[in-house]
Amino acid sequence: MPRIENEIKLDFKDVLIRPKRSTLQSREQVDLHRPYVFRHSKTEYNGVPIIAANMDTVGTLAMAKVLASVDMFTALHKYYTAAEIGGLLTENPGIQDVSRAASPVVD
Repeated sequence: MPRIENEIKLDFKDVLIRPKRSTLQSREQVDLHRPYVFRHSKTEYNGVPIIAANMDTVGTLAMAKVLASVDMFTALHKYYTAAEIGGLLTENPGIQDVSRAASPVVD
């Protein structure tokens, strides 16, 4: 049997989020790049910490090219062949810094 809740619930129209004071004059001055050192590999990364992940094959080669232009990560989906990923890497030098591929293990 469903549970009926009679408590007041808040929606976006009920809450006002006030921005913090800033010295920036415009949103164009915002820099989203952040330095990051990966814990185990000690690899350094300086970019925008946003990843296009593998939800219904969102991580496509086209997506990787576009997001790499603004230093964002792409987790490529597992259905690409090694040749397709290799072609992406040779056509776009530097894209390997912001793209990752996962492949299934086949016995």
